[in-house]
Amino acid sequence: MNVLYLMKETADETLEKIMDEQRKDHTVTVVELGKQSDYGHIVDLVVSCDKVVSW
Repeated sequence: MNVLYLMKETADETLEKIMDEQRKDHTVTVVELGKQSDYGHIVDLVVSCDKVVSW
């Protein structure tokens, strides 16, 4: 499963642990919205991933 995390800010320790556990069985992509300005690429990621988490 492909999981996309859309982040408003850098992940805290708890979220890092959650993502590390998911990485064991899934492909995890993290996009920090404040650092990413290529919105076309973000839309492509949203469409191509099985699960999108906004944090």
